[in-house]
Amino acid sequence: MRSLLLIVVCILCRQTLLAQGERKEFDFIISIDGELPKSLYNPQVLMENDDNRKVMNVSYYPGRLSFSHDDYVSLLSSQKGVKLILKFDYYEYAAKGQRKIHNYEIEIGRNWFDQSYIILKIYNSAKKRGRKKLHPLSEKDYTFDLEYPGGSMLHVQE
Repeated sequence: MRSLLLIVVCILCRQTLLAQGERKEFDFIISIDGELPKSLYNPQVLMENDDNRKVMNVSYYPGRLSFSHDDYVSLLSSQKGVKLILKFDYYEYAAKGQRKIHNYEIEIGRNWFDQSYIILKIYNSAKKRGRKKLHPLSEKDYTFDLEYPGGSMLHVQE
């Protein structure tokens, strides 16, 4: 009887430890000016309301965004008035070894994580590359489009 109890305790402890290390992953593609970035620096999701701000570190590699299990539960259980922001830095390398750092902050919706995939296309308004002039978001020098199964969200262009 004692050994059976010990086995049950070991199994429960193992499952608890595994659940804490689990990550929630999403099919999430980010395109910046028509290019797929190989890496993003310091990707985070911010949960903001009037009283406080919570920072959740996330992992991203092309096509995959992942949260820790606890952060994902926190995101789903957040109140409706909480603003969710995807924040990351992107390093663009130009000729002669010059590097330009772009900082992006994009408000996201909880429903994004209900989709089977998300394609986020970011456009810098300083770059035309044959495109029509873009209307940047408020004070930002970029805008974005969003595609998901069954729909899309396109920002106004001239």
